[in-house]
Amino acid sequence: MKKIYSFAIATAVSLTAFANTNVSKVTNLESVQSELKIRTAAERTLDRPSKTTKEVTDYDKITWKSIGEGKYVASVVADYYTASAEPTTVEVFEADGQPGIYKAVGTWSDIVKTGYSYIIVDASNKECIKVPYTFTGIKDNVDGDTYIASQTWVLSQQYSDDAIIAGAPDILPVYDDASKTITFPAKSLVLRWPEAPADSQYGTDPSKYYVGESQGALILPGGTYVEPWQLFGEATISGDLYFSSFGKTPSDYKVEVYQSTSNPAILRVKNAIQGLYNALNFNAAAPDFDFDTTDPENVSLEPTSLLINGGTDGVYYALTYNQNLQDPSTCPAAFRSTFTNNDNDAVIAIPNKGLFLWPSATTNLYYANTTAVNISIKKTSGVEEITEVEADDAPVEYYNLQGIRVNNPTSGIYIVRQGAKVSKVLVK
Repeated sequence: MKKIYSFAIATAVSLTAFANTNVSKVTNLESVQSELKIRTAAERTLDRPSKTTKEVTDYDKITWKSIGEGKYVASVVADYYTASAEPTTVEVFEADGQPGIYKAVGTWSDIVKTGYSYIIVDASNKECIKVPYTFTGIKDNVDGDTYIASQTWVLSQQYSDDAIIAGAPDILPVYDDASKTITFPAKSLVLRWPEAPADSQYGTDPSKYYVGESQGALILPGGTYVEPWQLFGEATISGDLYFSSFGKTPSDYKVEVYQSTSNPAILRVKNAIQGLYNALNFNAAAPDFDFDTTDPENVSLEPTSLLINGGTDGVYYALTYNQNLQDPSTCPAAFRSTFTNNDNDAVIAIPNKGLFLWPSATTNLYYANTTAVNISIKKTSGVEEITEVEADDAPVEYYNLQGIRVNNPTSGIYIVRQGAKVSKVLVK
């Protein structure tokens, strides 16, 4: 099985380790003032080593009992292979005498045609769910057997559950009782190829774990899956979105934009730098950019890999100006990205020098865009077609946009479930 990436698309746990295709080092860009500080998620470090003496579960000795059919949404495997990211029917087993430990069988049946593909999910502690290191059933034709795990499991080899919960909240899988769904956030699952040869064409390091960018889920029998993203609209990107950073001339191109169903302020621009990839002749899908529009006058893009290896520069990352500041609210007005949202269209506007390029192997930052960038969105009608109902006509179950059940909804937007039907409604 050949991995679909032709260059860097992997971030190792605790460090950066990208694959083999390089671009030229960035040169002749205007460097950012030295007093600015690179601000990344790496600042949230785990500094409390484990002192626990808890017994380690031996998953190989578990006796399993079937509890019915569920659904599995691939994430990290779909990122690295031509696997489907659509919900797949799986048979779910639970550990006999150990409630909360599940095995989902048939997880990657679209690529594992023969053999036995499965994932184990240990939700015995719902606050610190783990996916133990397990063979996926995928035999890569370059790097050999492919293994999966969660970052929580990797970290549990050194840290207690309490330390992981406190130190790494962004990569904790989430259990929702109402929908009987375990959600795996972006970057929470990792792959490893322990048999990767020294001359691997992907530059794979067999000692490292490689992180996925997509969100996944395990829906237990009787549960309901709510799509994490809904189409917001089609966008035209104009301006210098990292073109000049790599010596290319900007040109307009179209992308799709999605809205998070759990936090509508988060807009995902799919394949955000596909125009640059095309200019560089990269035959691969470009990374997504997740813009946080909570403050429409100060929109944020957290450090996001461009999935481009700069050799000794490390991997290149994108971020908005405000994400380089200890307090993003202090961002000067001239460098703030903004969001305008009208009935039929919307625009994410990034000013000249509102974006940085960060070579991860350095402490340098560079202004990335020599002109303003506009992401002009023509909104899909589905976003506007929200059903209006009176509260006394509401279906049986209401959930807020964070997936939490609400017994007595007040005015606002809710996800409503009635039997197998799930919809989004506006309660007045």
